Amino acid sequence: MKSIRIFAPGRDFRYAAKHPLDLAELLSQQGYNVEVVAPMDSDVVALHNQRGFSIRTLPIILSRWVTAFRSTEYLILAMLQGIPFADITIGVDPPGFMIAHKLKQLKRTRMVVYYAMELLLPEEVPDQQTVGYQARYIRQADLVITTGKHRAEVLQKRFLLPSKPIVIHNSFVTPPTWPEPSLQKTLVERGFSPAKHLVLFLGHLFWQHALKEVIESMSDWPIESGLVIAGYGDSEYVTELLDLASTRGLSDRIYYLGALASGAENVFALMRGASIGLVLKRYKGCILNDIYYTPTKLFEYGAVGLPVICSDQESLRFVESEGWGICVDSEKPEKIGLAVNVFLENKMRLEKASAVAQQRFEEVYCMEKQILPLLQFLKDA
Repeated sequence: MKSIRIFAPGRDFRYAAKHPLDLAELLSQQGYNVEVVAPMDSDVVALHNQRGFSIRTLPIILSRWVTAFRSTEYLILAMLQGIPFADITIGVDPPGFMIAHKLKQLKRTRMVVYYAMELLLPEEVPDQQTVGYQARYIRQADLVITTGKHRAEVLQKRFLLPSKPIVIHNSFVTPPTWPEPSLQKTLVERGFSPAKHLVLFLGHLFWQHALKEVIESMSDWPIESGLVIAGYGDSEYVTELLDLASTRGLSDRIYYLGALASGAENVFALMRGASIGLVLKRYKGCILNDIYYTPTKLFEYGAVGLPVICSDQESLRFVESEGWGICVDSEKPEKIGLAVNVFLENKMRLEKASAVAQQRFEEVYCMEKQILPLLQFLKDA
């Protein structure tokens, strides 16, 4: 039985921790002996939940892990302490790759896989030692994985990789069952009178997600439609959004739910009650990591059959070509409003996009399908 060790730094938000854990779970189901290594206060540890693989915690504080790297030598020593040989070591992001590569140099692993969940380039993130380490040694990885087609192209071109990295999108394992839709019920319980058609934004509330542009676009939406805003964010920004809605006479059509209770069931139950999901972003001033990005939310929407309106970026245009989304200029409210109308005023198109979204998730984008190229590599290794 081949042994696989995954160095997953984890960060202070759920998805950065969840994807490596899903990968570990699926690899263990294939008969591999899998161990995940993470800082003791990481979400990786908190979300572990006895999923069929072992986890090793390290006496390293996450806040130190992700910011300064003032003591890289200590970090490496802590990683190496008491860790036995593994056939294959997967390093997540530059910190995990640095440790995995050091282990290979010390002959504590046979093969190194670099799982680049982020696209961090030295010229854009010059203050992290691990990013520079990645630049020097990435070509020595036996395999590079990244999370989108265009990230793969940038990595190959920027670092002169001999072959294009394998793409594993930021997706997730298919849940055994889907919860019943609860969005309308939740809105009523919160004192709202929900519209017939609900457009959903679910995520981090900050300026880059173009929510002001969405609100400005609502004057062009069908009158029986409304906007649901759910997630966490800066209270001042939320106040700005609600004030804008009030100024435009839209307060009765905007339903702000705030942060949701934790748990995937709560999230999916809300999604299944919406008509359209929003995946919009303003890209001016962004680094490449933000531009060549296929967010998990896109696949969550698709999994429950929710058509999407997303930013017109190459990394997202596949949803339009596949027939389950519309791409728009996220800084132009009139374009957003037009896309909402295209879906809500054409029931057949909306229903077809919903069916295609769910089908594409099941056949292509769920994590079970996404890891097949990696499984083939491991089989041949």
